[in-house]
Amino acid sequence: MSQLPDITPENQTELEELALALEAFQGKFLLIFARCNYDSLRSRLIQCLQDSSLADIRTITLNPDDTALYQRIQGELQGDKPGALMVLGLESVLSLETMLAGADLVREEFRKHFPFPVVVWVTDSVKSQWMQFARNLESWGVSSQFNISREKLAAFIKEKANQWLADGLNLTEADCIELKAELEAAEPALHLTEPCAYGASRR
Repeated sequence: MSQLPDITPENQTELEELALALEAFQGKFLLIFARCNYDSLRSRLIQCLQDSSLADIRTITLNPDDTALYQRIQGELQGDKPGALMVLGLESVLSLETMLAGADLVREEFRKHFPFPVVVWVTDSVKSQWMQFARNLESWGVSSQFNISREKLAAFIKEKANQWLADGLNLTEADCIELKAELEAAEPALHLTEPCAYGASRR
């Protein structure tokens, strides 16, 4: 996987504030939306957070066929109470609307049974769906936003395109979902008018 440049000062500030929130809410439920559109940047941010935070951070990566967010977390933790939890993979969930609607219906269960900060990593598209299908649960959350500059984003897209072309476009379904989301997020940031400019067509 191609890597984005090192974390910018703006992202470093957001990351430090996120780490402080995790420490301040030890033993309490807090829903945090960490907004990041690029997998490579997200991976770098998560590694930095795990290295620097004093909290015991657990990570859960959702599967594409998952349909129930609360039950998946509950089953994964098996009664454990970590210092904090990070949830990844929402952008790859095939029935995301169903998952979010169901989470909204059982939102009180999150607050009752998860006495620790829950960091949900979301793309802009996924965050928009939270606001549409899980409005009540979403309203409990606070957000951190992580971005990259237009110049670095252009370099990242070029590197990613070269990588996939070198691999003969041998993409799994998860790869296609991730790539589509990243390119769609990049388009307005780069002020592109022709989707084919970055070597992929949109449906």
